[in-house]
Amino acid sequence: MNKEKFRLIALDFETTGLDPQTDEPIQIGLLEFTMAGKIIGGFQSLLHPQKPIKELKSIVSFITGLSVDKLENAPSCEVISKELAPFFDEHTIIIGHNIAFDLEFLKRFFPELKRKASIDTFRLAQTLIHYAPSYALEVLVDTLQSKANFQSILSELQLSLGKDASFHDAYFDAKLSIALFNYLVQRVMLLGVNYPALEELIAQSKSDFASLFQKKRKSGFLPLEFPPLKKITPVHTQMLTGDFPFQMETIKHGKKYQVKKLPFKSVLSALATNKQTIFAFSNKSKLDIAKNLLNDLGIKNLGFVKEEQTLNPESLKKFINKGQFEESEFFFLLKYFSHAEQGLGVLDLNSKNDYEIYTALKDQRTSVNYPVILATHGGLFSLLEQQERYADYDIVFFDCEWRYKSYNFYLSRPYDFNYTLNYLDMLSYKFRFEYEVEQEAPIKKIQEKKLKLFEEFKQFFTMFMGILGQETKKFFVHTDMTTQTLEPIKDNIAFFQTNKLLPRFEEWKVQLENILQATELRSIWKQIEHMQTIFGRMMTVEKKMRGKSDFYFVYAEEVKFTNWDEFLEEFNGHKTLFLSNTDESLPALAEMPHEEEINQQKEAKIFHLSKSVSVLKAIENFERNQFPNGVIFILSVKKEESRELFEAMIARSRDQHFLLLVENITGGSGKNLFKAKQQGCKIIIGGYNFLLQLFAQKIAISQLIIYNSKGNQQDLIFSDIVRYGQEQLL
Repeated sequence: MNKEKFRLIALDFETTGLDPQTDEPIQIGLLEFTMAGKIIGGFQSLLHPQKPIKELKSIVSFITGLSVDKLENAPSCEVISKELAPFFDEHTIIIGHNIAFDLEFLKRFFPELKRKASIDTFRLAQTLIHYAPSYALEVLVDTLQSKANFQSILSELQLSLGKDASFHDAYFDAKLSIALFNYLVQRVMLLGVNYPALEELIAQSKSDFASLFQKKRKSGFLPLEFPPLKKITPVHTQMLTGDFPFQMETIKHGKKYQVKKLPFKSVLSALATNKQTIFAFSNKSKLDIAKNLLNDLGIKNLGFVKEEQTLNPESLKKFINKGQFEESEFFFLLKYFSHAEQGLGVLDLNSKNDYEIYTALKDQRTSVNYPVILATHGGLFSLLEQQERYADYDIVFFDCEWRYKSYNFYLSRPYDFNYTLNYLDMLSYKFRFEYEVEQEAPIKKIQEKKLKLFEEFKQFFTMFMGILGQETKKFFVHTDMTTQTLEPIKDNIAFFQTNKLLPRFEEWKVQLENILQATELRSIWKQIEHMQTIFGRMMTVEKKMRGKSDFYFVYAEEVKFTNWDEFLEEFNGHKTLFLSNTDESLPALAEMPHEEEINQQKEAKIFHLSKSVSVLKAIENFERNQFPNGVIFILSVKKEESRELFEAMIARSRDQHFLLLVENITGGSGKNLFKAKQQGCKIIIGGYNFLLQLFAQKIAISQLIIYNSKGNQQDLIFSDIVRYGQEQLL
């Protein structure tokens, strides 16, 4: 292991917010350590921000654990800069979790400090820890505590992860980054022992992380062998009998039923007896709830719209022997070997670079026909465009009261150029890969021409994006509005340059037909045609911000309203059953009247409150002794109201008795869901979809408070909560 050339410095900042351009650091922690994990130096300090201390919200204190008052007498960045200087030189490699964020603050406030490179433990964890509930540092180290080698690392660093752990303290988090880094280094060393070929791959990599392991290369090398991933064969399971008899062939296409009084699990068990059926739900969280219930019923071989991520062995063999690896390629190979070692058969892909490489190596095998496929409404509408692939499937359309919203959203779905550009980047990588690994000169020349032609198309597309963006920008000058309604772009003089370029897409299609696979061309042109459809009609344009100054535009048709007969035409060729949770005028799918009493009991445990003082009183009256692990969920649809409730609870010290979790404030959904499963009483503030995610994770809700909820859809939302929370509302 090559350790002499480098100085490893773990770094973490605590800040006033998440925008490096406008927020400021309020604490810094850094430690120098060896590859063996021994700490040999360090520095920590609070930092006095330039903005007035009184402007810092109580939320900053809550999340970071820092007393805002202590910042008053803290030194400025300029004062501590000289103390930091000895840790930074041309040999320094900075280690940290999501380190790009910290580097932005380092560059802005300490521009004179030098470094050689940086290594992100977040990206490393995504490479070597698979299917984690969240890749937040706090969640990762909590998940790894059960592993003996990680416990040993914590012990050596004198780190305790008990309830008094100082997460979001910069020095503590820097130390945690070292612990995680050491664990991941050990994972790589173990993989090297189990798979000797990895040493050669490390030697061929340009990765800063790989350079820590590189040894003097032997002259020449033999073709590398690679371990196959475990072959995954779906368990062939199918419900033979359900809670009540039901056969799809007995119903008329387009028939609507109500299932309000039926247990959701009973409905699924009855419908799952029918083979080759697509179950469609109005959102992903409901789909996940259905998946869990079906698994509980013993049905494991469920299909989804997302394809399984498996690799073509011949393409992988060429890739692994291509000779030189960029950092993203090296990480992909590490991920592959880690999956092989753990017996995983389907790759856990979680970055743009992963998907670029996967696109070049993926298995083009025929898709599996699953007996039951789960989809969202939007996913279903996409599936219906693949007439041959799903021709023999019947459809059960759940949540049909949401049909107009779902269908209109699909019809008016926005077009984001960045989505297409990302796909073009994936195909561009594929063409480069095929050119690099080709050995026969005549074929290599053909591959070079294909690559050149595709790169020219990508360049044209990027130029088109830029020109359209400049012409759109004129409509957002001298206004703070972020959304505008515009006349059709086609033949619009305000979009003169854009209209000059639009016909060239058809010219490009003819050329691309000669180099792209049919599925690839179809995927690109489906997006291009959607764009052209939008440009031919009245549309809304939304200005989306990247940070404080950079922005881009997203285009969409104005919302359409479709009548029932037009909507039903989408399902031609498929026998389709529509199920409503609310419309009691419809015939019942089956009769189970005792469920009405159960639903009434559930509804009695739900409180509708419109004032924050009432919410705080309800929390005060919550029986923590009766529910020592109870969860109070406050359904709040407005972000600002959620923040105000959160601050009010902190001001009244509710965090002394409850774990407080707030959607998009105390963490992302993965982190908050993970912490919601911990012991102790919890208060969770979030929206409707986040509540459904809790249901999908089988997290029981002791008390549900619907806060200040108004609007036309609130009855539908309330009905969904009662229906999909049947198993989790205590």
